[in-house]
Amino acid sequence: MANSQRQKNTNGVIVGFMLSVNVLSPILSFIPNGIAILIMVPFFYLLYKNSKSILKTDIKPFVLFIFFILSYFLCSLLVYGFEKYTWHYLFDFILFGIPYILLPYLETNVLLIFRTLTIIGIAAIPIQLGQVDFLDTSDAGTWMMVSYNILKIAVASFITLFYDKFKLLKLISIVNILIAVIFLTALGSRGAILGCIAAILLLYIYRDNKTLQPFSSKFILISTLMIISIFSFSRIMIFISDVMNKYDIASYSLDRIVNSLNSGSSLSSGRDKLYETALNGIEENILFGQGIASFNNFSGNYPHNLIIQMLYEGGLFFGTPLILLTIIPLFSMNSKLGHFSRLLYIYLFSAGIVQLIFSSYFWMSILFWYWIGLGLKRIKI
Repeated sequence: MANSQRQKNTNGVIVGFMLSVNVLSPILSFIPNGIAILIMVPFFYLLYKNSKSILKTDIKPFVLFIFFILSYFLCSLLVYGFEKYTWHYLFDFILFGIPYILLPYLETNVLLIFRTLTIIGIAAIPIQLGQVDFLDTSDAGTWMMVSYNILKIAVASFITLFYDKFKLLKLISIVNILIAVIFLTALGSRGAILGCIAAILLLYIYRDNKTLQPFSSKFILISTLMIISIFSFSRIMIFISDVMNKYDIASYSLDRIVNSLNSGSSLSSGRDKLYETALNGIEENILFGQGIASFNNFSGNYPHNLIIQMLYEGGLFFGTPLILLTIIPLFSMNSKLGHFSRLLYIYLFSAGIVQLIFSSYFWMSILFWYWIGLGLKRIKI
């Protein structure tokens, strides 16, 4: 029994480390394939130490899903051509997908995942901040990347602050959160700020590990606030901007929103045109899509939305299973989960899935594939 608990603790620490590789990757930027080393070495160690428990687990959904994705890539390559970006996505899936889909099948002390992320944050946040030029906001890609990486540490630290009993970890959490709040308020991307809001709302909903009941006070309150926010968005943003300006608090993202509102331009930063182009592509081949990486993924012209990307690349045949597996864990948050398991779902959604709704692409998102693994684990065959 003691050995079993010790392995769960070890798994928690290593999984926490593996979930932080994007934040830590600049450390090994001078080593070829440094991020692959950060992932594969601990992953193979986990496979070795947990081989017996994995063999006793029903991993048929995992095996079938891997077969499905590899078949998807094969069809895309054979039908649409051997494009180099398709190969790039295939390697992304092998590196970022397969290991993280399997990790949820391990017996893990989830609390130690958050502890590890919080402790790593003390070093990781300065590393991330060191990548940006604070006097130049023209490199939107770098700012967004840093914002989302800091978000990953901030949400984990927030959970540690409220649910971990160790005072030193609470202190570390407060430091991480303060730095993250200052950065995200002043210079953070809008998507990362929305991820923070999503985390706070979900943690409030499930504060005592309770499910969200329709017509409960929480449900009515949150629904009312969301309706007010949608119909009074412009007034709310301008009001917040005026208050912050009164106290000389600058916010890069808020300024962009207010400037767009005042000028009558789109708040989507050009994403609406990308959505329109992608939707036209879906209509052209709604059954099988346009193929994996059928857009120039590194030019910024990808769909900027994971659901649209899934349908654009795979159509109904390949895209629908991915969409369903993305939705399953979302509904699972309101099912009978252990307390820290529910917190893990909240973390992955707010720190990972929210980002993919507005930017980046899911093939290389480790939090997305861990999320998919949680969904697969709930499927019984």
